[in-house]
Amino acid sequence: MYVMQKGRQQRDKENKDEQLRHRKYRRDEDPRFKHEHSNQRMPEWRKFSKAVNILVEYMILKRTKTLRRLQQVAKSFTEIRILAHINGLDVLRYMINEEESFHSTELDQLRLDLEPVLVLLNQCWSLCLLSGIPRHIKEEVRRIFIDLGSLALLFISEQSRRSIIKRCLRDFDCNNQHESLSGEQLEKEIPYVKYIQFGHREQCYATCDNFTYNLDPFNPRVPEFLGELHLNLIHGKKSAAYALSFAKKMQKTKTDWISEDATDEEMVLKLMHDVRCNVWKKSLGENVQLEIGVADINQLQAVYNSEKQELSLVYQLIRGLFRITGRYNFLYLVAKGLKTFYDSRTLVSQRKR
Repeated sequence: MYVMQKGRQQRDKENKDEQLRHRKYRRDEDPRFKHEHSNQRMPEWRKFSKAVNILVEYMILKRTKTLRRLQQVAKSFTEIRILAHINGLDVLRYMINEEESFHSTELDQLRLDLEPVLVLLNQCWSLCLLSGIPRHIKEEVRRIFIDLGSLALLFISEQSRRSIIKRCLRDFDCNNQHESLSGEQLEKEIPYVKYIQFGHREQCYATCDNFTYNLDPFNPRVPEFLGELHLNLIHGKKSAAYALSFAKKMQKTKTDWISEDATDEEMVLKLMHDVRCNVWKKSLGENVQLEIGVADINQLQAVYNSEKQELSLVYQLIRGLFRITGRYNFLYLVAKGLKTFYDSRTLVSQRKR
């Protein structure tokens, strides 16, 4: 009886195995079951394809030198100082995001290069939101996101987008502390910002190394001395030496103009900024209020007249010495030295009215 029971159990097991094989065969052949199985694997394939696409797109950006161009222009304009606490990259970031106000071939090309970087950042983050990402893929995506996210923060001023990128970087254990001035703050501190241009019809924006200022010193509303001063600070002979000398006199005549421990560079930057502010104000022909601390036109004119008077005395002395150089060779050498000094400080010739 025991043998009969064991035989029956064996046959039942074989029948059950046969039923399972038959059911599996039917499942594999049935299109409905095939479709269901495919749907179960779709998320995995989607993760894989996204990861592959991200890696490919990232390599394309590197191969086409897009990232190198962006890094180059960011480095160049970070080194340009507009004010002691505002650099050229702050202004360039403002221009990129104010598409209605700023246009040039180079600026449009820069915006186009930024687009694929932002798209790739979105793909990286959406992939990491999926569960079950293999560790090695997630590490690769993390590396790409940190590289692109840190670069994008240099050019993006929109606070909502910046906060998303910063949050994602923190999730990847990268705490990027880069901050940017808001558009309102930049317009307040640099009122002539809309008169600054990026690009000089260069072949590539990465070759740009400075801005062009479209302020018109010859505007009839701008006082003659102010227009001449603006040109002397930029185009005059030995303009750097002239600007420093003028700035030091401003510091002496107006004690609250800049701090006593300001460096030579900071004094020259402030002088250039104050002159541009006043040219901008007069060009508008409106009674606009400048920021507190900006030298007004009367203060600038007082120092300008003093500088001009000193140069006039030097010029008269030179003429007197040259009249008697035939008899005194020593005086001739003195006169020649004074003339060299005078030439180095010569103002741009007065403009014609």
